[in-house]
Amino acid sequence: MEDYDLFHQMLLRMRPIGNDLAGFITRPPGGLGAAVQTQECMIRLEGTFQDFDDRFSALTTLVALSARMKDADDQQLVTGVLRIDVTGFLNSTSISLRMIDLTTQHSGCSQDGATLAIAQEMKRTFKDAHALAQTFSDRVFPNAAGRR
Repeated sequence: MEDYDLFHQMLLRMRPIGNDLAGFITRPPGGLGAAVQTQECMIRLEGTFQDFDDRFSALTTLVALSARMKDADDQQLVTGVLRIDVTGFLNSTSISLRMIDLTTQHSGCSQDGATLAIAQEMKRTFKDAHALAQTFSDRVFPNAAGRR
């Protein structure tokens, strides 16, 4: 359950980022031209965030489920699925980080302070979530693929 608590705390830390993205999409700052550009940049970041958040939420659910398994056969099944999921999550984090970089390098987004600020917060959070999952994987699955 301690693992689940750490994963849950990370999920709670991710919520404000999702809220900020939604706010910028619905109420972008600046004049009309700047607002439209910011909105487009935030929509790109929102897609990356949502994908990452969905994968991390699924991983968190499996961590919680595995902590509650009493039956050995059920535990083995959940552990097998968890091993696959954590490996997939670890391998896909670099793709999420690259998507953020591509968004911030886009000509209109690279000059937008709001986009750059939220992108930096996303990258920090994604890296922290990756480190948490990697630490969990190293402890629970010492021979798992996806090491960095």
